[in-house]
Amino acid sequence: VALLPGSAEAAPTLSWTVGDPAGLASGAVEGTRGVARCSHPMGPFVDPTTNDVVVAMHTSRTIARISPVGRLNTFAGQAFVTPAAGAEADGLTLDATFMGCICVTVDTAGVTYCAGYLAHNVRQITAGGTVTTYAGSTANTLGYGEHVSDPLQALYTNPGGVVTLGTKLFIAESATAGRVRQIERATGATSNV
Repeated sequence: VALLPGSAEAAPTLSWTVGDPAGLASGAVEGTRGVARCSHPMGPFVDPTTNDVVVAMHTSRTIARISPVGRLNTFAGQAFVTPAAGAEADGLTLDATFMGCICVTVDTAGVTYCAGYLAHNVRQITAGGTVTTYAGSTANTLGYGEHVSDPLQALYTNPGGVVTLGTKLFIAESATAGRVRQIERATGATSNV
């Protein structure tokens, strides 16, 4: 999922070291350009409410924000904490855990969605800072199944991209699934596009 048209102008100039140049796998480091390091960054998206670049840090299992002045901070997740299969922790942003988010999107109300490729789900972070599983399995179950009113009852296979458009959330499933799904956020109804 790419940056929305017109949003790239508001993005800061990104010039961080990606990964650990020494190969020591020390992971993400918060800070400003020249100090901060990303840990396998994936799926960047510009938050339309703050102009921050929101990035999934796949290896450290966190989500980071890069401010318009170039400061990188952990926004959600516990760095390098790997939850057991089906045991992602919900809660406040820095108390939550992620299996491996690879793409993020933020809607116009400041709600962040994360494609949980390894957990076969989509996580939601409210503008108030609460993380929950929004769609798909809470038990790391992959599959295919739609549901008329509860996105948690629908099954997904390796969601690799998410984006919002109006009242809909679109989810691209990767690998063998090869499909794009949509959730009508007002009703929770899921269907193929």
